[in-house]
Amino acid sequence: MLPIMLNGSKIEARLVHRNQSPCLVATFRASAPPLLWQFDLEKNHSFTLGLQGVEGAWDFGVTLPRGEFQPVARFVSREDAEQAREIVRRALMKRPIEIKAWLKAVVSLAALAVVLFIALLLTGQGRSVPRMATSVSTQVEESSGTGEPKYGVPQSADDVLKPPR
Repeated sequence: MLPIMLNGSKIEARLVHRNQSPCLVATFRASAPPLLWQFDLEKNHSFTLGLQGVEGAWDFGVTLPRGEFQPVARFVSREDAEQAREIVRRALMKRPIEIKAWLKAVVSLAALAVVLFIALLLTGQGRSVPRMATSVSTQVEESSGTGEPKYGVPQSADDVLKPPR
C-alpha cells in the first residue's frame, strides 16, 4: 500500500501486516525529534487520535479507552501536528476490509460449482434434455371420387404437399 502524504510533507503513514497482525506505521520527520512509530491495530481496537498543547509545542497522540492520552510525537507548530493527525487518519480510513474465512469458503464453493457446470455443458453431459413429443396433426385425405377431404386420417408429407390436380 502506498504511503499517505499531504503535499509532499515530511509525514507519512501506511498500513502493514506484521505476523498476520495489522499495524499502522508512520514516519514523523517534522517532529522533534524525528521518529518512526508502529501501532498494533489488533491489540488496540479502540482509540482516538488527538492533539494536546504542551509548553509551546503540540503533542500528537492517541487516547485509549481508559481515557489516558499517550503522546506519540511532539511538533513545534500546530500546523504540523494537525497534518500528522490528518495523514494518520487517512491511512486508517483506507484500512482494507478483512474477509472472514467462512465467506472465502462460500465464494470458493460457488466458483467451483460454476466451473463444474460449465465443464458438464462442454462435455455434452448437460445436453441430455428430454425432447418434447411432437403431436400428430390431423391430415386431410381426399375420398375416392368425391373430391372432398377426409378429416382425421394421417397422410405422408408428400401426399399433402402435392400440387392441386
